[in-house]
Amino acid sequence: MKIILFIFLALFSISFSVKGQDTIITVNGEILTGKIIEIGIKYVEFNRPSGLNASLPLLEVFMIKYANGTKEVFPGHLDTEIEAIGKSSTTDLYFKGKEDVEKYYSGTTPFCLGGISPVCLPILPIVILAYSSSNPNPSPKIVSDPTLMKNPDYMKGYKDQYRLKSVKKAALGSIIGTGAIFATYMTLIFVAATL
Repeated sequence: MKIILFIFLALFSISFSVKGQDTIITVNGEILTGKIIEIGIKYVEFNRPSGLNASLPLLEVFMIKYANGTKEVFPGHLDTEIEAIGKSSTTDLYFKGKEDVEKYYSGTTPFCLGGISPVCLPILPIVILAYSSSNPNPSPKIVSDPTLMKNPDYMKGYKDQYRLKSVKKAALGSIIGTGAIFATYMTLIFVAATL
């Protein structure tokens, strides 16, 4: 009984010395713990678990999770990015759209359709090229920033590069499919000649 009472008193006394920890999540994903002292206009000041006070620029803070469970999101860095995007020149946005296609669009559908087209019908590559040059409708999941999809200059660059990449992939698939058929026919002719 004395041991249980001792454990209870020890845990009870420790609970008063443990302070609640707030969690700071930075824009680059770093997680910092400590007790928030002050949130100023430009800085967040907090007390680290080691006892040292530290400060962090507010633009580097994405969110603070307080010890009581509440969360506070700081979208200040998002506003500056949106302003920068709004001030970008039309050529920058056009090339950003082209760059996003190269980065996020693989073109596997036109490639596969081009690859099987020589097997199905010799005229099918023309249909596939027409399909590849159709208007793309990009998903917000496959672009670097979904807010850019509202900008006509960005979308023009995206669509132009999308069509070009789709046509190239369809043509490459068609060439590979034709080569595979030719190799198969040559193998069959060689096997038939040796029998």
